[in-house]
Amino acid sequence: MGDRRGRLEIYHDILSAIREDSQNNERISPTRVQFKSNLSYGKLKEFVSSMVEKKILEDETTMKVTDSGAKFYDEYAEIREMIAKLCNDVFRED
Repeated sequence: MGDRRGRLEIYHDILSAIREDSQNNERISPTRVQFKSNLSYGKLKEFVSSMVEKKILEDETTMKVTDSGAKFYDEYAEIREMIAKLCNDVFRED
């Protein structure tokens, strides 16, 4: 069984799905975001509500990403890259 995702990773996955969906479509579809972020509809609504409270998203209807949400997305992506690089350096097979 795979590792469970943490809250921050789920936030990042939702933001990634929103960014991808907004590039390809005029309006963001909760169903597409749900599938791309691998969440049930109930869990997606729960996380989106939390992200609105934390000012990562403007509101639950449009799911527009705020400036601080975009900053979180970029910085979390950098952290993931650094961790992957560290793991590759530490656990590489010689």
